[in-house]
Amino acid sequence: MGLFGKKKDTAQKKDPVMTAPEAPVEAAPVAEAVPITETAPAQETAPAAAEAPAVAEIPVEEITVEEVKKEEETPELTEKEKGKIYQVRMNYHAGYDQYREWPNGGKTIHSGIGWFHPFGVSNYYGIQDCGEGYNKEAADFPVEKYFTEDWMKQFETDLFCIYRQEDGDIYAWDGMFAIRGTDPNQCILYNSVYTRQDVIVNVIVGGTGRYEGARGLMIGTTEGGGETKGVATMPDGNPLELPATIIKHLEGFIRIPDKE
Repeated sequence: MGLFGKKKDTAQKKDPVMTAPEAPVEAAPVAEAVPITETAPAQETAPAAAEAPAVAEIPVEEITVEEVKKEEETPELTEKEKGKIYQVRMNYHAGYDQYREWPNGGKTIHSGIGWFHPFGVSNYYGIQDCGEGYNKEAADFPVEKYFTEDWMKQFETDLFCIYRQEDGDIYAWDGMFAIRGTDPNQCILYNSVYTRQDVIVNVIVGGTGRYEGARGLMIGTTEGGGETKGVATMPDGNPLELPATIIKHLEGFIRIPDKE
């Protein structure tokens, strides 16, 4: 055959083998299409809340009956803690036109009328032992009970003062520790002629009515000036002279105890 002819089969021919016919291949059923649904992305879980730090337990101590009783007992107050404190000031006019004798003994040095803030309108009497003895109100508040010899040398608290309000009296020992004249920086002789300013202290030692048991301290001035006039006769026969104006002005604090 030409170039495109079949090649002659020279191999020995074998007997054909009988084989079972092949079963027809059935087509696999096609599954129904399932619609594809979008799934939400998995949510991130929030981190667990931070745990609170453990609190150490405070041991509870057992309280005995005796300790409870001790705590219930109120400690006794000191004198400094009793009562009510008042910030006070006084203003009195005690010139010769205001002079009145205190009726219960002693020698009234000067007296007046004014205001004892915050207690109200007040009458004032300053009584001294000028050879006649003190008034009976001063008997319960002797000078030697309250003041030392050195104190008396410096402050001369020998004028017993009564400040009379509508609801009771306030008692004080009055003393001066400086006398000043027209020159405010110079001390002067006691009985010279001048416009005078005494620097004084009042120690509150008690009282009556609302002011019973009062204690306090006040400091200020007594200023006087103008024409003088005799208002009484002293035990030595000399006149007790007062100027036309005496203005007594003091400030301080008073403690009045509570009524039991």
